Amino acid sequence: MSDDQVHEPLVLDGGYFDVERVRVQNNGEDYPRLIIRNDGTLVQGDGTSPPTTVIVTDQQLAITSTSVVNSQAAMLALVAQEGDVAIRTDLNKTFILAASPATTLANWKELLSPTDAVSSVNGEQGIVTLDAADVGAVPAAGGTMSGDLNLADNELVRANLQDYSEALGTVASASGTVAINCETGNVWDLTLTGNVTTLTLSNPPASGRAGSLTLIIRQDATARTITWPASVSWSGGTAPDISAVSKVFVVTLITTNAGTRWYGSLGMTGMTA
Repeated sequence: MSDDQVHEPLVLDGGYFDVERVRVQNNGEDYPRLIIRNDGTLVQGDGTSPPTTVIVTDQQLAITSTSVVNSQAAMLALVAQEGDVAIRTDLNKTFILAASPATTLANWKELLSPTDAVSSVNGEQGIVTLDAADVGAVPAAGGTMSGDLNLADNELVRANLQDYSEALGTVASASGTVAINCETGNVWDLTLTGNVTTLTLSNPPASGRAGSLTLIIRQDATARTITWPASVSWSGGTAPDISAVSKVFVVTLITTNAGTRWYGSLGMTGMTA
């Protein structure tokens, strides 16, 4: 419409101005952003009241309505204009009329959801209820593990252990430098084939937690020796005698300060291999 056209006052029922397409004018002064509230009052974009008399000029007035329908037929039967919205409860989707007439299905365009929205959970859609079996977890009521469980140094509280074992580290030919890694196992089986001149005890638990090592030491036909770390403090003040040939000895080491000090004792001695 042209600037010199004047129209009768508008009555809107639940609609709103498309503010990008409407320019209003009063006494030659433009008010390019006017909003009609749901209660029918007219305000400017800054919230202040506009002039009492408003003349709509230059552009068409767009009033958008939203309808809820339960089928395609009901949507195509709507008395609608461009920009009107139809909510389809049968599809759980929303469409907007992009072109007239509303009776043509192709004129209704679906309003797409964001591509990063959750469309399914564990392969299931709609109202999803998952239990432990759906995600390969052990239920709270109990079950059978099929693999290792790494607690990453966290506590296992109030456990009732039954039929358990400990990881076993093995050094089939212990001689010279021998490294014992607590993260590999707390029980180690050492077969001495030469004198152990350097024995390292690595990766004990953090200070403030107790860690222990059990060393099963096997002598061959020649008596071998072990040079123990200076951090080991022995029961009775002296390292045990493990010189008997072809015999087995069991030594226990305990630390509570991350290996700064190990307390050692000979638990079993002179056993037959």
